[in-house]
Amino acid sequence: MGRGWTCSMKRIKEIVTDVPTIPGELFAKFQTSFYSDPRDVAFKALGVE
Repeated sequence: MGRGWTCSMKRIKEIVTDVPTIPGELFAKFQTSFYSDPRDVAFKALGVE
């Protein structure tokens, strides 16, 4: 994996740890999806179930 991928994954981990600090009523207004791996991301982006 390239350096950009590693930086992106670190940033995602930082964001996920911040989720509990978001007020529930605000958080409920956003569609949230967490992915198990890069393949899962691709399938969901393409609309493949």
